[in-house]
Amino acid sequence: MIRNYLLIALRNFQRQKLFSILNMFGLALGLASAILIFLYVSDELQYDVMHPNHENAYRIGCTWKNTSGQVFDNESSPGYWIKQLRETRSEVQKAVRVDYIGYPTSLHDKEADKIILTEEIKWPEPGFEEVVAFELLKGNREKMFTDHNSMIVSESGARKLFGNNEPLGKVISVKHSQATRNREIDVVVTGVYRDYPSNSHFKPLYLINVNALRAIHDDFNTYMEGSQMNRNSRIEFFENYVTLKPGADASQVLTVLNSYA
Repeated sequence: MIRNYLLIALRNFQRQKLFSILNMFGLALGLASAILIFLYVSDELQYDVMHPNHENAYRIGCTWKNTSGQVFDNESSPGYWIKQLRETRSEVQKAVRVDYIGYPTSLHDKEADKIILTEEIKWPEPGFEEVVAFELLKGNREKMFTDHNSMIVSESGARKLFGNNEPLGKVISVKHSQATRNREIDVVVTGVYRDYPSNSHFKPLYLINVNALRAIHDDFNTYMEGSQMNRNSRIEFFENYVTLKPGADASQVLTVLNSYA
């Protein structure tokens, strides 16, 4: 039976070659399109789900309006907000600040006399790994940020900065026009973590303990927490993350955040 079907199909192909080729091309194109759409949708549905407690995790941004009435959405918000949420809201399970200033940061391995410039660097508080996904491959997870002047690098970041050399224990001089005010801060590499996947919004190559900035700011607590927003105070903005307790009402936290502004 199957042999007969194959013979009939072959004869039809020989009689109507152009029509058969068009049919096969259309079938192949349709299958390829369906597979690509499936892969794209599957990837989008997996966006940021690798982070712990992602169902109850939020990044706090804010919205600005200028004098012309234009509205701008900002993915960062004042560090003061995290301080208030920690102290006043029982719904909050974890809350951390990640400093991201932008513009190239100089990383200088003086032992190898190698300098790289990168913007793929962030300055998180200790405990950030409880809010965003993090897999340490080398080093001690419990002690990686014990020292203020500590730094952890991704697999890709380690290759860019150290090549095939062992990164643990290396001393790196960090310099940034704003973050370190053009001064060098020496930090020690205490860990190597797995590269973040492409469908994570959080994927820096380098992470430096934000406490390293204590050497730059005389009043570090004010830098991190500031005060309630007003025209007479300087407010530092961070990428602020919170995870709420299961069953917590996020709308109540949003109402409180709106009152801060």
